[in-house]
Amino acid sequence: MNRQYPDPAKEVERLSAHHGGSDRMATLFLTSACNLKCPYCYATENTFSADEQWTMPRIERVLDLLKTKGFRLALGGGEPLTDIPLVLETGRQATIRNIPISLLTNGYMLTPALLRDLRHAGFNWIQVSADSQKEVAHFEPLFLEGSRIGLRMAVGTVLLPQRMKDIRGMLEIMARANITGWRILRYTPLDHNSRIQQAPSNEEWINMLLTVEAIVRSSGYCPVQIRYEPSVAPLSWLEGLSQAEKLDVCGGRRARRVFLYPDGGTYACGLPRRKGISLASFESDLEEWLQHIDHVPPDRCLFPEPDAQMQSYCRDVCRGGCVQMRGDSPCDPRCALDHGLVPVCCFEKLLIATGISGEGRLFYPSEVFESWRSNYGG
Repeated sequence: MNRQYPDPAKEVERLSAHHGGSDRMATLFLTSACNLKCPYCYATENTFSADEQWTMPRIERVLDLLKTKGFRLALGGGEPLTDIPLVLETGRQATIRNIPISLLTNGYMLTPALLRDLRHAGFNWIQVSADSQKEVAHFEPLFLEGSRIGLRMAVGTVLLPQRMKDIRGMLEIMARANITGWRILRYTPLDHNSRIQQAPSNEEWINMLLTVEAIVRSSGYCPVQIRYEPSVAPLSWLEGLSQAEKLDVCGGRRARRVFLYPDGGTYACGLPRRKGISLASFESDLEEWLQHIDHVPPDRCLFPEPDAQMQSYCRDVCRGGCVQMRGDSPCDPRCALDHGLVPVCCFEKLLIATGISGEGRLFYPSEVFESWRSNYGG
């Protein structure tokens, strides 16, 4: 697919995308309603008021704008399938405009009949949240049915330390069920959530990723494309990347992935409104929106230089914003600059296995964190 960038000359070095699935992707948060209550879900921070609801005229306006910019669309929430008619009509309208459309769902409202309806409406990719071997096994019949009718089925897993024993079994089921992609995310409870103690520390998360890598490598042939959320990255590793690669890791820098809300708000960097990088409103600030949708203003997404010292960086550069956290939180708790680690955008995932038809450079956790382990004994 040919894509247009603000400054093509600066894109010459850019790799073909170790996380290309996120390139020029807009996620429309269709609803804040959900049939589940997951403690780590960022959607819990978003409640839409009565006058902040998506309507088809508003959605069609957004689709027309996204089409001019070459974006693809994903529907998220809450749980989008709490409003199935709106999901299906959005799919149909996106398809009319030749906009590829995908669905992010917890899966518990899916049925074989609904999968067929989604396919007929134009959806081509369905990602189901499944955090354990038991859940993946539960959804296996739906994965197989989706694959049979031509949907690309994917899994998103928020990984807890106690689920590490499930990794091998989950991978085996996914391979058997024709899963296209597996996205592995860090468990990060929000704010003062009572389950914050369950979240892995930086060191624990790095060791978990290294274990996943060892399991994937030992499995031999892997038909599933596997991407992982680095969550944090060593400054020494970032220093070794080209500028294009740095922009690939921090996706908010070029608004490659944006998030839309029914009040008109548009944000980069993959976090809820309270913490994301605000771009503009497609309803009230259209000219600014059209400009920023192409390129996030540099002063809105600052990136640490490898030689920055923690105190001066926090005082002069971060100012409570870190790389991605904005709003009420004074600092991203993952930041450990004094130990060589800095947060990177959680929606730009690095590649462990390319799968059957995947492309891109493999960024194994051992490669990313090798220098950090050498320096800090992690």
